[in-house]
Amino acid sequence: MFDMFISAFSSACSMEALVANFIGVALGIVFGALPGLTAVMGVALLIPLTFGFPAVIAFSALLGMYCGAIYAGSITAILVGTPGTAAAAATMLEGPKFTARGESLKALEMTTIASFIGGIFSCLVLATVAPQLAHFALDFSAPEYFSLGIFGLTIVATLSEGALLKGCIAALLGMLISMIGMDPLSGNLRMTFDSPDLINGVSLVPALVGLYALSQVLVTIEDVFMGRKLSTAEISRKGISLPDLWANRAALIRGSLFGTFIGIVPATGSGTASFAAYSETKRHSKHPELFGKGTLEGIAATESANNAVTGGALIDRKSVV
Repeated sequence: MFDMFISAFSSACSMEALVANFIGVALGIVFGALPGLTAVMGVALLIPLTFGFPAVIAFSALLGMYCGAIYAGSITAILVGTPGTAAAAATMLEGPKFTARGESLKALEMTTIASFIGGIFSCLVLATVAPQLAHFALDFSAPEYFSLGIFGLTIVATLSEGALLKGCIAALLGMLISMIGMDPLSGNLRMTFDSPDLINGVSLVPALVGLYALSQVLVTIEDVFMGRKLSTAEISRKGISLPDLWANRAALIRGSLFGTFIGIVPATGSGTASFAAYSETKRHSKHPELFGKGTLEGIAATESANNAVTGGALIDRKSVV
């Protein structure tokens, strides 16, 4: 087994594989940072270009694209308050507060480091205990999915602290919107209003752009027309320090564990992992009152979680059937 690891590592570290990986990551950052261009879209567009490549080089490029796009969604979430991908939606709860204080560099550095830690952790899990985790994922059935759904709804209570009624209303609206389209069990059409565009439901990307980007544009336009002075802050060049990383070690570990576990489970994703890690980190934090006001602990949890999903999602479940 150790010889297999050495052989795989040497193949992945070849010059051709590293160049392909670098190009994939660069393209992934572009796709992830632009709202509307998701990681899945980037991988789908890159696949035809890698057909003629050797397997190692092709996988290096595709994995670089995937991981780069998942990471880069947080760039726009922090800087402009619009998540580039669904995975960065939870990061938007903390990121824009840093930008408003002129500390966007600190938030971006924590995002980068947390993404690296979460990605490396999930890769180590993928390389060591993938078969055992695949068996665990295949044991998931209706009761487990129901429990996971209930757990997701309880996150609403944590995130809506102080405005529980508004949070419940928003959750009910989200559930109502998710019911639009074809029923996966019976095949009946629900609330499509005879529109073929709604047969597959409301697409996540337009929903995110409408919810975050368009609303931010309208708020800014209102401020301009009402003559309100836009808030500005002096830009700080102070980044992350080692004491900052050590103080947030629990959030990094918790996010990595949540992301790897949720990535293994079918029909879940990085968005679920981010919100779950954020909720649990807030619940166990010594300073929960700082969440929502710009805290590194929240960014560390969400970014390590959504990047830890990448390793768990790559576990092959068919090989253990």
